[in-house]
Amino acid sequence: MTDAEFKKALKFSILKMNIIGVLITSLGLFSFWMLTTDDPEALKNTNLAGEIVLWLITIFTLALGPCVIYLNIKHAFEIKREKHPLLNAITNQDQHYVLWFYLSRIAIKNGEIYQVVIYSNDKRRLPIQPGSSKYKHILSYLRKKFPNAMEGNTKENAERYKNFKKQM
Repeated sequence: MTDAEFKKALKFSILKMNIIGVLITSLGLFSFWMLTTDDPEALKNTNLAGEIVLWLITIFTLALGPCVIYLNIKHAFEIKREKHPLLNAITNQDQHYVLWFYLSRIAIKNGEIYQVVIYSNDKRRLPIQPGSSKYKHILSYLRKKFPNAMEGNTKENAERYKNFKKQM
C-alpha cells in the first residue's frame, strides 16, 4: 500500500462515517416527526412508556448524528488542508506518532465489519473502516510506517497505552 492509497482509504472511511451520521440524524428526525405530528394515528398504539422511550431515542439520535457528521467533516478538512496529524506523521516520517493499533472485527448477519483502530501520542483515537479486503494492507502499512507501535488488542497493550496517557 502506498501513501496515496492509505490516504484514499482514510477518505473513504470518513465518507462512510458521514453516511452513517446522516442515517442516524434521519432516524432522529423521523422519530421527532412522529412525536410532534398532529396525526392521531402516528402513536395510536403507544403507551406512555413507549412514548418516553421514543423521546429518548429521538434526543439521542438528534445529538449523536450531527456529532458524527461534524467530526468526520472536520477530519475531511484536515486532510484537504494537509493538516491531518496521522498523514503529517507519515509524510514527516515520524515513526513515534502511532503508539498502538489493532484490528476490530464486528460480526453481523451477512459477514463481518472490519475497523482498524489507531491510538496516537497526542491521545487521538483514529478509526478506519476499510473494506473487507483492504484491512490487511492497512495493518501491513502501519507496521511498516510505525515499527515502534504496539499491535493487537490485548490487555497488556491497553494497560501500556493507559499508563502513557497518565504520564502526559
